[in-house]
Amino acid sequence: MERGGRNGLIEFLRFLACLFIAMYHFEWLYISHPVYLQHFYIWVEFFFIISGFFLARNVEKNRTIGIVSPLKYAWEQFKKLYPPYLLGFFFSFISTCIYSNWRGKEILSNLWAAKWELFMLQLSGFEEQSIVINGVTGQIAALLVATLILYYFFAFYKRMFVNIGLILIMFIYSHILHNYGNLSQWIPYEQWYCIGILRAIAGMMVGGGTYYIVVKKMEKLKRIPIYSMCLICVISCGFLVLLRDKIAFSDLLLFIPIFSVMISSAYLIHLFERNIIIQRIMTFFGKMSYYIFLVHYPICKLLQYFMSGKNYFIMSGIYLLFVFFCAYMLMILNITISRIIMSKRFSKICK
Repeated sequence: MERGGRNGLIEFLRFLACLFIAMYHFEWLYISHPVYLQHFYIWVEFFFIISGFFLARNVEKNRTIGIVSPLKYAWEQFKKLYPPYLLGFFFSFISTCIYSNWRGKEILSNLWAAKWELFMLQLSGFEEQSIVINGVTGQIAALLVATLILYYFFAFYKRMFVNIGLILIMFIYSHILHNYGNLSQWIPYEQWYCIGILRAIAGMMVGGGTYYIVVKKMEKLKRIPIYSMCLICVISCGFLVLLRDKIAFSDLLLFIPIFSVMISSAYLIHLFERNIIIQRIMTFFGKMSYYIFLVHYPICKLLQYFMSGKNYFIMSGIYLLFVFFCAYMLMILNITISRIIMSKRFSKICK
């Protein structure tokens, strides 16, 4: 039997993964070259895997009350993700206006040029050379497209997915590595799809497969010590940093099963849920992760514009402080706007 509410440990892992991605972009955008974290982009796969994991779980839970259509499920996900996305877009756009020195009509023309990103269509291929305001939000669009596609297969072709899913995952990852050299790809357009969508599908398929394995082996897997997951997390991060010059891009594929073990372990063992305070703290950080993801890219650009060439460790601390503060303020703004809208709707219903 699953416990209700959020799993604090998974939420905290989500926060750590987002933090690692933010620091990866700090090196590339602020310093303009990798120092310690050149392989940390692989943590993007963690988000896809965890999204696929919970997509499969939600599909199985819905079987008892009736499967909703894939389009309806994707629409519900869109409604949760888009309001913060929209706030993050305008935060990024204002930041871009500052560090790009846009003025007057140039602001309006560039806002029009960014229309595909504004409506989450940056991976549609409509305009490959369109202006980029926030260089990481294409991952959110890819996540929604992959959700729409995989919900259909998880709901109606589960047996087929379980039987051939691993082969398809291997095909997709080998295709990306063979054609582009590494997994950090989003924009390249291949005839009728962007490669970022294919990457999201592969990661979410890994997560869905992980969930079905966990459910099948529940009684055996629940005995896995929680400390093994923590140890795996520490070792994997240390491996990425200490052996950064020795790791081939293909070696990073090994982190995909590592992420699966981390997620399934956190899902099965709720050690810290006995302490309500710790549980709430970890859940809070998990909720912050999406907002951190939305604001960290423009903050890197702003620091590079105003405070370039400073000490790495001092600037990384300043950067994280700005990221946490802006992410928290964006979260509060989104909650406030949502409450205002809900109160107006409620008042109309009462009338």
